Amino acid sequence: MSRPTECLPRVLLAVLLLALCPLSRVDAVTIHPGRTEPGGELGYGWSGAREQREGVEFMWIEGLEADLYLELPESRSYLVDIHARAFYYGNCRQTFALFVNGRYVDEWSCAHDQSWTFHRYRAAVPADFIQPGRNRLTLRTAYESLAPPQGLSLAVERIVFTPDRAARASGGAAWLAPTVIIGLPLLYLLARRALK
Repeated sequence: MSRPTECLPRVLLAVLLLALCPLSRVDAVTIHPGRTEPGGELGYGWSGAREQREGVEFMWIEGLEADLYLELPESRSYLVDIHARAFYYGNCRQTFALFVNGRYVDEWSCAHDQSWTFHRYRAAVPADFIQPGRNRLTLRTAYESLAPPQGLSLAVERIVFTPDRAARASGGAAWLAPTVIIGLPLLYLLARRALK
């Protein structure tokens, strides 16, 4: 039989693991506009033509903006990664902006290269921009092509919404409460077992 002091490190490790691992976990939500099953609902402004080049599936925004809808489980901070390639008109840089539920988040000036590289553009979306359930994402571009293929502005390969873990950690009490409710009885059972 082990002495209580020998089991104490195991008990402390169990409590530490419970405190560091929140019980409610939200996974990333990914939308692939160029796939048959995009993972979200494509709204206004998409070309409707799924394309593939160099093994990458994508869809163009036709015109100056496009909407898409995605389901998010809770109102919290997210990091959004947009993997896109701009249409270039001469030497003009393409810019585009992200809006979530009608609120401005960020904008980017696209890298000017003629290759088919899809660049990653990242932004932090505050929790008060997100509502549990259906959310509207809007991408607005600076210009569209006037020559054939007419009306194209931005090719989008994927958009990934990832829960912002840093924001969650700084939020503290919101996720700690379930951990404490389950962790305290577990701690009691482990301590009781150690003392037997």
